[in-house]
Parts: sequence; structure tokens; C-alpha cells
Amino acid sequence: MSVQKFLYDSYLREHTSYVESFHIINNLCAIALAENIFRPSGGGQPRDHGTVIINKISYKVEDIIKIKGVTNLILDSSALVSLYEFYGKEANSILDWERRYCLMRYHTGGHILMSAARQTVLGYEPQGMEIEDDLSSCKILFTSEEEFTEKNCSSLLDIALNAIDGNASIEAKNYPSLDAAKEEHIDEFRINSNLNLKGKVRIIIIDNYDANPCSGTHVKSLGEVGSLTIESFSYESIERIASIKFKLECITS
Repeated sequence: MSVQKFLYDSYLREHTSYVESFHIINNLCAIALAENIFRPSGGGQPRDHGTVIINKISYKVEDIIKIKGVTNLILDSSALVSLYEFYGKEANSILDWERRYCLMRYHTGGHILMSAARQTVLGYEPQGMEIEDDLSSCKILFTSEEEFTEKNCSSLLDIALNAIDGNASIEAKNYPSLDAAKEEHIDEFRINSNLNLKGKVRIIIIDNYDANPCSGTHVKSLGEVGSLTIESFSYESIERIASIKFKLECITS
């Protein structure tokens, strides 16, 4: 079974593994690597970009999809010529690091604002986040029993910026169950009640600030998020859903 290296080390930019299986999907070559560093889209985070080098030839990763739980990299059309020579061959994965690092910072920034909302909004419950594929902005959504106003938005931003200045550490930790994670992080825990998570769970923990089930990629400390500005916000009174659109200056580490 393919090991998803990005779950254990989001900062891994390049890695050498081997081709474990291959398919043809929509007239393109799809390969699964024994150890994979590319994250597919999911949880509001767009997919990674990058290339794979096999037999000294570089192929662009056009898409990343899961087939029966296995992550497959869809390579550009030139890979079809050599498809049946790929099995068992060494493959060098090279991540588009500038994009990955920006995604990590956006995803972490979303966690910060969500936690700020948890602390201040009546009837808060997370409803997801959406990072734009072009990395221009990110939107977070959550429930609010009361109208979400400019004053509320300003309060959330102040909490988030203070947290970034505090530069708390961030870690991913696996738990045997959701209840076990809740018990350890009762004061910081948040989750969308619509999620039906069973068995082992991966929790992203921001020290003394936030704990949330998540399979995304994140930075190691809040200071890496950098400059965060809110572009707009809205509130749907019927659905009681508030949304905040924020922007980061995308930089590489």
C-alpha cells in the first residue's frame, strides 16, 4: 500500500521511490508510487503540482486522484509511450514547492481564523474552507446564531494576528479514535458535526490554541503564516452561515 509521505512531512520537496502500479485513465497514464509526496485535492485544499522523473524523462503531474483508496498521479500524455515500462522503476518526485508552501500557509491561516471564531462566535461550528486554486484567497465558513458583523470580523482578525505573532508550534498527531482526541484537547477541540469519523484520526494541533481533524498540509509554526488580511465577509441569516474571505502574500520559505 502506498505511503502518503505528505501526511508525515509537509516540507518534503523531493523524494525517490518506485512505481507500484499503473493504469490508463481517460487516455492518460496514472501511476501509484510506493511512497508519494503529492497531496490530492480535498478538505478545501487544491491539489499539489509537480513532476515525476522516470528513466531520466520528466513528466508533468496533470492531476491526482484516488482509486480504491490508492493515490494515483495522472501524468502528461507523453507518458503513454513508455507506460508499460514504468512498473517497478525508480521514480523521482519533485514538488512545486512555492505552491505547496503557499497552500500550507493558507490552510494554517484558515485554522487560526476558525479557532478565533470558535472562541468568540455564539453557536459556532466549522463548515469548511475553500482555498482558491490560483492561491489568490481562501474562504472559511461557520455557523453563527447571531448576525456576523464587521465588529465580529475585526475581533476575529485581532485574535488571529496575535496568535501569528505568538508563533505557536503546530503538529500532526494520530489518535486511536475521535473521542480520544477530544478528551486530550477538550478546550481547543472543534469539528464539523456532519463529519462521521470512525477509527484512527489525524489531528492538527496548534499549541494551546486549536485542535481539529484534518488531512491537509500545514506549516510548523504560526509565524510562518505571515501577513493575513481579510478581503470580505458575509452572513446568510436563513442558513446562519458566516463566511470570511482572507488573503496571504504567497512567499517561499
